[in-house]
Amino acid sequence: SFCTLLKTTKDTRLHKKMPGRKNKAIHLNNEGNVMYRRELYEVAIECYTKAVELDPTNSSFYGNRGQAYFKRELYEESVNDALMSVKLDEKFWKGFVRAGKGMVKLGRLDEATTYFTEAKKYVTDGGEAEAVADFELDGLKHLQRQVAAIHEKYGSREYYSASADILLIQSSIPRSYELKMLLCECNYHRNKYSLILKTASVMKREFHLTQAQHQTVAAMEMKAFAALSAKRLGGSDLKQVQDNENHDLYEILEVKPSAKPGEISSAYTAMALRYHPERQTVYVSDEEKKDLTKKFLTVTRAFIILSDDTLKALYDLGYSEDTILCEDIDFPAVFCSVTPPPSSSSWSDTISYHLKKTIFWTCSPVTATATCPCWFPCCARTALCSPPDSGWLEELKFKLLSHKRDNMLEAALAKGHKKKA
Repeated sequence: SFCTLLKTTKDTRLHKKMPGRKNKAIHLNNEGNVMYRRELYEVAIECYTKAVELDPTNSSFYGNRGQAYFKRELYEESVNDALMSVKLDEKFWKGFVRAGKGMVKLGRLDEATTYFTEAKKYVTDGGEAEAVADFELDGLKHLQRQVAAIHEKYGSREYYSASADILLIQSSIPRSYELKMLLCECNYHRNKYSLILKTASVMKREFHLTQAQHQTVAAMEMKAFAALSAKRLGGSDLKQVQDNENHDLYEILEVKPSAKPGEISSAYTAMALRYHPERQTVYVSDEEKKDLTKKFLTVTRAFIILSDDTLKALYDLGYSEDTILCEDIDFPAVFCSVTPPPSSSSWSDTISYHLKKTIFWTCSPVTATATCPCWFPCCARTALCSPPDSGWLEELKFKLLSHKRDNMLEAALAKGHKKKA
């Protein structure tokens, strides 16, 4: 019939056009290869993308574009194209290797291990696939050991060393959200607030953050800004900014004592944006700006305490904000667990604490010399042998402060102080 003849004619024309489309796609792919060799990766990506649009069944087009994405440090896109090339050509083992390399750059080392292992399963002439996969796996294991050492140092409050090690492996794992946030935490403990703002800006600009991750980065950025704002109010640090009125921290953030970390972070972000003196939609006078800044710092003080497990536990047990945030090294608390009692303690506990503290300082010279005469030479040797910028004194302070807070928490729990419901 006429309809059948018309349909057959259209199918024939379409079939004749397909080779032309494929030839044009191959030509664009070749142009992309030329641009790639000239290191014009943006132009190469455009050529490969047009080739993919003309012939979306050719795996090499995706593989080539993935390599160009990798050179442009667009690692998520690189991984997606590498996996698509494997999907279209099951024999293309290099796609798994390229996907693994992209995952390493993103800091997703477990997924990288999976892809390198998949590439190792391929049987090729001369064992090329297995050799390449083994080489990548060896390098990956070394990186995993370095990352584990960084987490161990962070757990031991060696913030200076941990941040230095993160910067050392930054070129190998440039887009790891986990390591960048760990670097921000280290810099926060070291009072390097300007570095936090720079890191947060890079993450928001270059990382593909989820909504939850973006919220966490914004909260860290707010804490750093608040710490810098504290200096403009006459304090050298946020922890030294005094609030004459005693408020319940949970009421300040409008959360319940049973709130989870995510809920606390969300509440803080919303309130910090509300009181941020430089993010007001209407004009505010200098007096109003000063009042907003004070509220902003009060909210941030509350968040600092409630976002840290140890500080939150101390607050729930009745310790005041000033006692919790105090960074003076209390040697009786550190070495003999002679810890200050919570604000809600009885007068007898307070007298007992001051009596024990007096006895400690009276007996400490004799006790230190008799029981541990090596402590001073060890400290002196550390000070003399360490490089000027090694941060050993800074890390010693963090460890002593952390030990003091841990002892305070243990002592309060041992005496049966109840947490807030």
